[in-house]
Amino acid sequence: MCKIELDDLNRAVKKAQQSGKKLSVIAVNAGEKSSKVFKYAEKKGFVFPVYLDTNLDFTTGLEIQGTPTIL
Repeated sequence: MCKIELDDLNRAVKKAQQSGKKLSVIAVNAGEKSSKVFKYAEKKGFVFPVYLDTNLDFTTGLEIQGTPTIL
């Protein structure tokens, strides 16, 4: 995961929520250990779901070449 982009997205979602708007973000982590990912997400207070792609099935299926990738 790219920490700068995740922090920016988290701020954007919070700002949208505060202004009564909706911004949907779903983070997919490719290949890292769940304990590391969820510990970081909790520490940062992410307001969007974070999913794991431990086998890289999702990433491969979308033919993602590099990360971070925003779809």
